[in-house]
Amino acid sequence: MSSYPLKYHFHVQFKDGTTYAQSADDSPRISASGSAFTDIKDRLDEITHFSLYQESDLACLVDLTDGHFEVAGIPIQVQDPSVNFPGDTVYRLIYFRRIVRTRTGDVDQLDSVQYHIGWQTTLDGKNYQQTIAVK
Repeated sequence: MSSYPLKYHFHVQFKDGTTYAQSADDSPRISASGSAFTDIKDRLDEITHFSLYQESDLACLVDLTDGHFEVAGIPIQVQDPSVNFPGDTVYRLIYFRRIVRTRTGDVDQLDSVQYHIGWQTTLDGKNYQQTIAVK
């Protein structure tokens, strides 16, 4: 569970058409403990779309079927256009939150949280990664 209010909540679409939405308190619904991400970590290779929402508005999305991103519903390309990824490329999810805190004496202050989503793939033995971050 998160120790601070989540600004963005993730939503996952799987290959079989099922979906999973992170709860406001980040608690797991399937697993006995952990966070909502614990519920999906065993199905990472089945994810087709991973998105972040602020309330009911789409903030950003990564499409793991073709590697494109969307910000506020607008498709964007962030990868190097000189690299040609074949149609059967397997994109693996990257998702993490970067938390910056300042501690002054006994006071721990949350300065910022960045949400990073993206993909990683290997092509001809070379690793490629692309992420975007929202604050």
